[in-house]
Amino acid sequence: MILYSNKLSGELPPSIGQIPALEIFRVFTNKLNGTLPPEFDLHSKLQYFEISDNQFTGDLPQNLCAGKTLFGVAASSNSLTGTVSESLGNCQALLSVQLFNNNFSGSSNTDL
Repeated sequence: MILYSNKLSGELPPSIGQIPALEIFRVFTNKLNGTLPPEFDLHSKLQYFEISDNQFTGDLPQNLCAGKTLFGVAASSNSLTGTVSESLGNCQALLSVQLFNNNFSGSSNTDL
């Protein structure tokens, strides 16, 4: 799903996290807000999760790398809070993580 720079606004419906074969989720540079559906944790094929430059709040989904195929996470310039999941450090395929300009707390994972 590639919908970046489309001036989209509003919240993501929970069903968006339940698309069975979702490999790419790119919605950066829109005006999306609200929390991210925890259902993103269920994707075993997710390769790219890019939500930067929106107005998302709350936590980053905890098990984005459930399928071990995640190559990139870009969630910078939102209002995300909480801690960054240690599971990202266990993602062997992960090449890039961009989480700057948020409100995360706790210590950073040195495995990232």
